[in-house]
Amino acid sequence: MNKEIVLTPEQLFFMGRLLQAKYIDYAYVAAMNDINQNFSLFETEAKAALVSAGILMEDFSGNVEVDPTVLSVLKPIFFGETETSIDICNIGETNTVAVYKYHFHDGAVTMVTGERGKLVIKTADQIAIREKVESLIFETYNAENQVVETIDKAHITRFIAFKQIHVGTTSMVKTYIESDGVFYQEKEESIESVTRTQFIADAFDVVKGV
Repeated sequence: MNKEIVLTPEQLFFMGRLLQAKYIDYAYVAAMNDINQNFSLFETEAKAALVSAGILMEDFSGNVEVDPTVLSVLKPIFFGETETSIDICNIGETNTVAVYKYHFHDGAVTMVTGERGKLVIKTADQIAIREKVESLIFETYNAENQVVETIDKAHITRFIAFKQIHVGTTSMVKTYIESDGVFYQEKEESIESVTRTQFIADAFDVVKGV
């Protein structure tokens, strides 16, 4: 069953403390406001908001439990050892950045995106990840492999990075530059355009996780 949760970074941090998280992505911590000045107020407000949203269930004694469905969504964020992401930088009059993070744990996948200062957290799977990768490149894209000397910076419209991290062990990154509707990959001694099939296969290989 698909489940979507919307939390502030502070609320996600509170949930991590409550669940005794093994890991938490620093990007989520960095997005928080300063909670150290009045930590007890932060805890009180976060708890009240989460109870009101039905994420926490509180009994008459003040003890709380996490909604089981919510718990299943959050576990990959706090206990998964593999994390991947798609980082998209759109170049224009105003540059914009969108990041899609995927957390993996015991066969479950959770996706996190940022929207207007909040974190949209939802279940995902391999099909959804592949569909996201495919959506980044037009179906009508027909460029072939070709080595070029340079890319015209004035015509660059997007930078896309696909990342995979295994906590404490390995990491992998593949980056692409889009210029005039064609994706290029910078290699050690060359710059090459890529086909649609190659782009999807290589990108999915990174972000599919485990």
